[in-house]
Amino acid sequence: ALTLYFGAHHVIEGNLSVGELIAFNMLAGRVAQPVLRLAQLWQDFHQARVSIARLGDILNAAPEPMFDPSRATLPPIKGEVTFDHVNFRYRPDTSLALQDVSLKVLPGQVIGIVGPSGSGKSTLTKLIQRLYVPEAGRILIDGIDLTVADVAWLRRQIGTVLQENVLFNRTIRENIALSDPGMAM
Repeated sequence: ALTLYFGAHHVIEGNLSVGELIAFNMLAGRVAQPVLRLAQLWQDFHQARVSIARLGDILNAAPEPMFDPSRATLPPIKGEVTFDHVNFRYRPDTSLALQDVSLKVLPGQVIGIVGPSGSGKSTLTKLIQRLYVPEAGRILIDGIDLTVADVAWLRRQIGTVLQENVLFNRTIRENIALSDPGMAM
């Protein structure tokens, strides 16, 4: 569009003929298309590299321990969550993401955890699900230390709503009952 604007301006001034403008516009299109395809190819290549790196991270991750009868499988959770002087960092070479966090949430209590991006709000929820393990301190649910609770039992008891929700191409009921298709609603 910019080429046509300036070209029309030159045609009006008499510096360029209409035929020259059309020829230039055709040549510009023939040059621009391969350059745009190369840019798209580079973007696709970069996206593939990122995806392969992420897949490598997932495949190289240490597997979670299987069910261990010595771990506690308890009755349904009532909902008391306690963080007792919890420290957490994502990698040993980074600073603490959470430092000396202590809080207690009673069953049925509604709280709001606010803060800027990267302040650890999502990390708290991942620690409760044992997707992350704290560096120091304890996390208790109904007075049970999560280090002795069976991970599969724990995760069956917890429902998580993420910031960016993804629904499968199914009914709302099927999406909600994904973990237990026989769930009564």
